[in-house]
Amino acid sequence: MSVRDDLKASYDELTPLFEEMQNASDRVAAISCAAWVDDSLGAVLSKCFVEMGADWNNRIFNNATAPLNSLSSKITLGYAMGLFGPLTCADLNIIRSVRNDFAHRAAPISFSEAEIAEKCKKLTSPFRMSAGITGAIPTTPPPEPKRLYIRASQRISFDLIGWSRANQPPRPSFPADILP
Repeated sequence: MSVRDDLKASYDELTPLFEEMQNASDRVAAISCAAWVDDSLGAVLSKCFVEMGADWNNRIFNNATAPLNSLSSKITLGYAMGLFGPLTCADLNIIRSVRNDFAHRAAPISFSEAEIAEKCKKLTSPFRMSAGITGAIPTTPPPEPKRLYIRASQRISFDLIGWSRANQPPRPSFPADILP
């Protein structure tokens, strides 16, 4: 199931997917959680565009040269459009960076490695209670890095889907052609 295709998936259906990641290998968890975040962000962005059909959707999101093919480009556009603030933007970039660490290294890698653990300790999404809170609420002791990463990914995915459901912005229409 693609979130972009089905924003109606219930939280009850999605929660087990993230819970499964706690028992998955670190590499699988890092890449899979980031994929859900990527797809959730793509789903929200696509709801802000005119209805263009599958061919144009692929041209924008899926093809190798698509302008929104990367998580980085979706993060940049989402932030520029005001879909999320600087704390979520920072968390999204941490998720992207950790995902890249796992995806682009052939040697064994884990969340317990110092560089990965330090990145995960900077995640604030698991500690923010609702939209509009500007700071993070620390916990003692902080969860281990893998759990923080999974929680941040889940929280951001759920918040993006929830925002899309709650706001249901009307899709813009194509403007009239300016040329005859």
